[in-house]
Amino acid sequence: MNSIEKTIVMRMLFVLMAVVLTIGVIALVTVLNTDASYPVPLEPNAEAATEEEDVPLEVSQMPEDAYMPVRLTFAGSCTAGSMLGSDSYGTFNEVLAAEGAAYFLEPLNALFRADDLTLAGCDVVLSDGDHTAADRGVTEWYRAPASAAQIFTEGGIDAVSLHTFHTWDYGEGGYNDTVAAAEAAGLLWGDHGRTIYSEQNGVSVAVYCRYADDETDAEAVRAWVETAAAANDFVAVYITTPGTGAFLPDESRQTMFRSFAEAGADLVAGTDTERVQPCETWGDSMIAYSLGALLDGKTKYPDLYTLVLGAELQVIDGELRNVDYTLTPCRAYDDDHPWRPAPLTDPDESAAVMAFLEGSRETPYMD
Repeated sequence: MNSIEKTIVMRMLFVLMAVVLTIGVIALVTVLNTDASYPVPLEPNAEAATEEEDVPLEVSQMPEDAYMPVRLTFAGSCTAGSMLGSDSYGTFNEVLAAEGAAYFLEPLNALFRADDLTLAGCDVVLSDGDHTAADRGVTEWYRAPASAAQIFTEGGIDAVSLHTFHTWDYGEGGYNDTVAAAEAAGLLWGDHGRTIYSEQNGVSVAVYCRYADDETDAEAVRAWVETAAAANDFVAVYITTPGTGAFLPDESRQTMFRSFAEAGADLVAGTDTERVQPCETWGDSMIAYSLGALLDGKTKYPDLYTLVLGAELQVIDGELRNVDYTLTPCRAYDDDHPWRPAPLTDPDESAAVMAFLEGSRETPYMD
């Protein structure tokens, strides 16, 4: 065999080996990607499962220390009614009749429904009764139909504070009608004699609702806090105070709210019914000096900003380990939608309001 013939033979062998190798690789890949069942040894007297038989997978149990949050939301006061119950053009009650109860809090509905408990202040009489305005040394009385309680439930609010100023504008009869309206709407309610309790994921929450404007009121709050803190995992105080018209809390307000924290309140959420004020951490407690007015039926153009405060209770194995607070600043209205608060969307405006809430600006308004 000459050299040329040897070369030809070698090339043919090389091609043949390449073909055999390629066929082997294709066969191997085909086997590995085939969804087939292969026989396996069986235990004595055991039967093989058919291909149609659904064999359940073993699912591990959730660990006992799994993270189980409890979410609470606190919003400002709601004067959800008009002067003397008027429904004339441009009043709160006229908008209620025209737009329906769901109109007012629709922009916040998703936020309020994403938690376990949302609370706001009800600072109005909800009544269809024939009550006379009470002589309280004031010249303003606010009321709405009993059906206006649906503003809260339609908006995702679960509980209301009734220990506010205007719930007594029509005396005891008006207050009792407001309680009845709240209960008929399925709302929890609290006042100075009725605490709102909630049990979530093994954690007990107590919220005390109080109107306070002097040291006598403050003493009663501190006494309640000391007792409640010994029996509950999380204690909050929701305080309504007279409107000050100020953006910053005065010394007496700071002293009062800080004393609640020192007595054992985990959260002190205040609203002076007019303006939002900054927040601060005091010891292990959070203080919001004023959430402002969420709905202010007293005027079509109230102060521009209001605050929604969220508290996420971080629960592990049934024990409260930490609380994370969030602040959601909102506009109380816009030119086309009176009495319709919505979260801020402009980043510059939001940054300015947040800086104010955190104490680094004297007003929430941009320069």
